[in-house]
Amino acid sequence: MNILDVAAKAGVSKATVSKYLNGTGYVSDAAAARIRAAIDESGYRPNPLARALSCGESLKLVGLICYDIADLYYAQCAAAIESRLRAVGFEMILACTGRSTDTFDAAVESLLRKNVDALLFIGAVFAGQAERILAAAGRVPCFLLNIDLDGENIFCCYCDDGAAVRSAAQTLKESGRQNPLYLYGAKTCSAKQKMHGFSQVFPEKERLVCCGTSFEQHISHCEEMLQKRRPDALLCADDMLAAAALKAAQKLGLCVPEDLAVVGHNDCFLTRTCTPTLSSIDSRGEFLAQTAAENLVRFFEGKPFEKKVRADWKLVRRESF
Repeated sequence: MNILDVAAKAGVSKATVSKYLNGTGYVSDAAAARIRAAIDESGYRPNPLARALSCGESLKLVGLICYDIADLYYAQCAAAIESRLRAVGFEMILACTGRSTDTFDAAVESLLRKNVDALLFIGAVFAGQAERILAAAGRVPCFLLNIDLDGENIFCCYCDDGAAVRSAAQTLKESGRQNPLYLYGAKTCSAKQKMHGFSQVFPEKERLVCCGTSFEQHISHCEEMLQKRRPDALLCADDMLAAAALKAAQKLGLCVPEDLAVVGHNDCFLTRTCTPTLSSIDSRGEFLAQTAAENLVRFFEGKPFEKKVRADWKLVRRESF
């Protein structure tokens, strides 16, 4: 059942039904009664997207774009954002892009065609898409989580991951760990920022080690690396990689932290489930997600908020360091 069926059943034009539904223009009492009866009898429900497009109304719909929802960091951030938006009547459409620029472009365009009121991008991985984000901000407000970008209609909440890694590397050095390695997966913009921070303390390029992109690849690469090299610390790009490094070290009979310190990044719940528990850089993901969502709500309520919010990181020390 669509608007044409309702019009035929009520014996009026499509334009008259549209006027009745939208409350615009004159509709006689007799015609309104027939339209109402046709709607009740047929169970017709207006398409909210079509209504919004025709009337210029807000759908209270937000497009959320992330790199990979299977990643614990993105999943936790998305959950925090969805919870806050749902509480005030907003709905969310999720798009995952991976590393493909084409997929990123298609996701942004698809969400804009759905008439979203705003776009929210999660992760420093999208820092390399600055021009595309700026273009999208010319059409709807864009809220960026863990991306520092200046521009009209752009609002940022971020943590300086490069500086956080530099600080953690310095802490390792000051504790007597003189032979650390930095482990990373995909060489994204986010990974590059973190590697740069590590290299400011330990500049040798051979200390940067790629360990694949899946958990299984992480473990096998770590095992192979630890059989050939004997670092005294591993600083990892995320907590899943740190957990894999811990598992590989234990399989090879290394004691953590006596033989090998292991430090993750993001401080997700996984750090508390490992044995020994994992030290990790807390990059304040949940706080950033909640702040970005709150700023989005305040934007549409016309309330003031900070256009750019920078969160402080901290190194959470547990049993692995």
